[in-house]
Amino acid sequence: MDLPWWVLVPFLGAWMNFVLTLFAYDKLAAIMVSTFGMDGFPSSPFWFAAEGAVVGLIIAFFAIWFSTDD
Repeated sequence: MDLPWWVLVPFLGAWMNFVLTLFAYDKLAAIMVSTFGMDGFPSSPFWFAAEGAVVGLIIAFFAIWFSTDD
């Protein structure tokens, strides 16, 4: 079963950023708290995984859009 690109790419982007968050949790937590404050909405470093899904989807959209021959 092949997944469509718009399902697969956000999953892969989120997974890669989730793994990166696991490796660099302390540094990402310090950056998020210094940027958004202790009570800020995205103060958890795991928001980085959601950002990876969105950015991956945008990059894949443009890569597929510019690579197709019409």
